Amino acid sequence: MKDKALVLFAAALAALLLVPGLASAGDFTVGPQIGTLGVGVNAGWQYSDYLKFRGNTNYLPYSRSGEIEGVNYKVNLDYFTIGALADVHPFAGNFRLSGGLYYADLSVKGKAGLGQKSITIGDTTYQPGELGDGEFKGSVEWKTLAPYAGLGYGSGSGNEPGLGFSFDLGALYIGKAKVKLEAPASAYTEAAKHNYNLQADIDKEKDEVKSYTDKLQFWPVLSLGVIYRF
Repeated sequence: MKDKALVLFAAALAALLLVPGLASAGDFTVGPQIGTLGVGVNAGWQYSDYLKFRGNTNYLPYSRSGEIEGVNYKVNLDYFTIGALADVHPFAGNFRLSGGLYYADLSVKGKAGLGQKSITIGDTTYQPGELGDGEFKGSVEWKTLAPYAGLGYGSGSGNEPGLGFSFDLGALYIGKAKVKLEAPASAYTEAAKHNYNLQADIDKEKDEVKSYTDKLQFWPVLSLGVIYRF
């Protein structure tokens, strides 16, 4: 999906640049940006002094591993976005009010291997060996069309080619996430030997994670970029 989205973004940009008579000097901007959506590319077209259109794509990877209370874990965050924005310049200057829509593909995936210490899942504290030595897996995923609203600043507006910079501050509404928690089959077998209801504990743990992620329905957007107008 990410590769297809990047191809569509590149094709749309190329189409704008190749349409005869559509552009004049200073109509287009393009450049790199970095921020809370990761590293990306931003491209824009100036329709008038008061209205501009932009598209951007961003990628934010993150990985961490370690040990917490005897449990070895690894967490990977993967965030890909592609957005289409309309900018209103109320004063025909650099200040802008922006709105638009993003495809937001955000996932957090983790796995944990049991160590030599006890672990609490739901309402039960399991001792070493009571769940075997399998690996637990979990994921939190948002895959949605996310509305965006914000404000920003883009220097170098007008019709003269040259370098400038851009700044955006706003938020994406990413909605509620899907939460999955899975235990290996061997863990259920071992838990049953000790009369534990592992599935009930996993469901309770999942509900606790879901109650937390349900509060995270907005993703803050802060980005800085360099643009070239041509």
